Amino acid sequence: MNRQIAEFLSRQEEQERQIYRSEEQLRKMIENDFLDSGNIFRTIGEKYRGRENGTVRFFRRTSFFPLQETMPVPVRKCSSFYISKHTMSQVPYFHNHDFYELVYVMQGKCTQWFPGKIPEKSSPAAEPETPLVLSAGEGSLIRPGMVHAVGRCSADDQILKFMIPRKLFESCVPAADIPLTFCGAGPRIDYLICMMLSESTGRRIYWEESVKHYLALFFIELMRGPSGQGGEMARRLEQYFELHPDTAALRTFATEIGYSSAYAGKRIREQTGENFSRNLLDWRMKKAARLLSDTDEPVEAVAAALGYAGRSGLYKQFQERYGMTPGEYRELFRK
Repeated sequence: MNRQIAEFLSRQEEQERQIYRSEEQLRKMIENDFLDSGNIFRTIGEKYRGRENGTVRFFRRTSFFPLQETMPVPVRKCSSFYISKHTMSQVPYFHNHDFYELVYVMQGKCTQWFPGKIPEKSSPAAEPETPLVLSAGEGSLIRPGMVHAVGRCSADDQILKFMIPRKLFESCVPAADIPLTFCGAGPRIDYLICMMLSESTGRRIYWEESVKHYLALFFIELMRGPSGQGGEMARRLEQYFELHPDTAALRTFATEIGYSSAYAGKRIREQTGENFSRNLLDWRMKKAARLLSDTDEPVEAVAAALGYAGRSGLYKQFQERYGMTPGEYRELFRK
């Protein structure tokens, strides 16, 4: 995770912690974020009649599910693209949106519930027994009107939520072709998130047009993520590369998984679309990008850790892949 994203997540965590402690700020947030804020305030008033800081008390509950027996499903609103962190201050409650929301896990896990059938008012019985659990590098797309709840997160979880107005989403994303969940971790994803954060927070001239194009590329990268059998083979290859970065070879990988070299090579091509050498190169490039953005290790040390005899081999392949040298890439993520 690069520094800009890490700093953004830290700021959002602290800002929301302050908001959820303030009755005035919390009520203002509800008014700004919900189409039906009046229903929420009425529920709070009935629950904490005559007691101070009723809104703060309401949002400190472990779960909203029991309270929603008498509360219509809240509807969140959004008129402009923005990115927020799912913070530790937020509690799970059933709600839907008038916009698209992408939940993306940078680190840790994220739990979500999707009731099979939601009546006019949500109830504890609507909570499914098996939630959807996303791991690092995975995301889910929440369409307008889709009732769901997002579970509490811990200090180890880093979860981003992209709020995307309908018009923006439908102008740059083929919605009909996008499934509910994705897997797309990698340096390209980090880069695109970084650029969208920069554009949406800086709001310089043409920022909306810029976000539109980055968002389209972001979804393309997510759609390219591993899935099914190919995903399983990709995971086994990644585990092997992590353990043998400087001695990785098709022969030893085949031995580890109980195949002949020829059969292992055939299965790798069938399930990942690339041969063993190409998978190794892809892993090295992603790993190099991570080390360059997240650590202060010299380029020579990064090259050695990935099995290169010298820095020249890494330089050549890295520049071919990303269009910049390792040093230039590090500078980009340290700005």
